[in-house]
Amino acid sequence: MPAYWMDAFRFCERDPVRLFEPGQRVVVTEGPFTGFEGIYELPDGESRATVLLELLGKPCKGIFAVEALRRAA
Repeated sequence: MPAYWMDAFRFCERDPVRLFEPGQRVVVTEGPFTGFEGIYELPDGESRATVLLELLGKPCKGIFAVEALRRAA
């Protein structure tokens, strides 16, 4: 590959792709909270997210791997 192609690729800025937006309803798909529905709050690093769940009638924040979440129907 020509060097200029590599330079163009290397210096190309990319915006991060957001899988979820704050306030969006999500479902946990892995682990002990599988099937629980919550509200996506914010990213926690590159591979985790903070989600607000309701447990025993009280709000509870949890941190989950992004791969363990999907959009609620």
